[in-house]
Amino acid sequence: MKKDASRSIIVALSLAAGVLAGCGNMGNPPAAFTTVTADGWTISVCRYEPAKADSGRMPVILCHGLSYNGQFFDLAPEISLALDLQQAGYDVWVPSLRGAGWSTKPPYSRLRQLFRGDLYTTGGVFTSMGRGALKINWTVDDHVRYDLPAIIDLVLKESKHKQVHWIGHSMGGMIMVAHLATQPEESRVASFVALGVPVFAPPPLRAPLEQLAKSRGAVEISNAVISTNLPALIGLIGGKQLSTPIDALFFNKANVSDTTIRLLNSWGTEDISPGQLAQLIDMLAKGRFTSTDGSLDYTASLEKAKIPALFVAGTVDNLAPADAVKPLYNRWGAAQKRFLLFGAAYGQQIDYGHDDLVIGKNAKAEVYPAIRQWLDSGWNPTSSSVHPR
Repeated sequence: MKKDASRSIIVALSLAAGVLAGCGNMGNPPAAFTTVTADGWTISVCRYEPAKADSGRMPVILCHGLSYNGQFFDLAPEISLALDLQQAGYDVWVPSLRGAGWSTKPPYSRLRQLFRGDLYTTGGVFTSMGRGALKINWTVDDHVRYDLPAIIDLVLKESKHKQVHWIGHSMGGMIMVAHLATQPEESRVASFVALGVPVFAPPPLRAPLEQLAKSRGAVEISNAVISTNLPALIGLIGGKQLSTPIDALFFNKANVSDTTIRLLNSWGTEDISPGQLAQLIDMLAKGRFTSTDGSLDYTASLEKAKIPALFVAGTVDNLAPADAVKPLYNRWGAAQKRFLLFGAAYGQQIDYGHDDLVIGKNAKAEVYPAIRQWLDSGWNPTSSSVHPR
């Protein structure tokens, strides 16, 4: 009995340690890793290692979008792309970019989240208070220039592989597009899966985004003073004058359960920095994704991209609509590429919004298999293919 009790205590402590290290949930905590970027920010990365390793399969990196952290990919067993790929035999790595999860972020952000009751984002309040703790601003360019290379370096070192698959949702895919635009000879990325990735913002913008762009000064001041996540910022500025519900920007309410939304708010949501916000608003104004100083147009050399890529969009995605994702697909220079549109018109049970592609009620049955098929097929379809529209 004593041995059983001791064993139970050890197991419980191990599970808690995994969670407090910034990875997974109490049901299935993966291994926790950290790496330090060239400019001194600590990046937390969680590893979901398969039960049976397959040396023929390259590791998969899942990268979250703006105002989220890595937990976005593992909110619960039934809505976890990380667990789904792990169970399919893939070695899955899930980073939280700077300013998110247990990666370096301003202490005031952690404290505010603590009072807000965010369970995941505050657990590491004492784990990343060291190097870089006083840094309070960063841009999407920093994710491109520093975070992404450090994450790939870590995964290749620990996995002993020479290439990775990169799956990015929203901004998590935008930074790979930007990386490949500045590193066209990149050989460490075997394939790229872009889930709801907007690098173009064609007019007319959806009402909340139009309001965001027009209210730039007020939005930036509010963010600097209050510092909150993107949905809250849009709601604060737009209020009742917005003709489109804020939630509709991020998901189709009929396709995301209330429980999932609560988990996302408690575990997966982050503040956004002034630099990130400014770069987002710049993209809305210019219609395309560029560097903060405007010296780099990340969409200018898409034809030179040679990495096989799968582009996925939702029929009712208001942040990355099909008419914004399709030009990215059309201009992508790789011979091996595919475009998939998810919605009722294309055989799915319901129309998909922005976040639904990962956390939707039917994502596990409809979207995840398409991703696995892409990875399993060697990302080399017999020809480029696209859903008709």
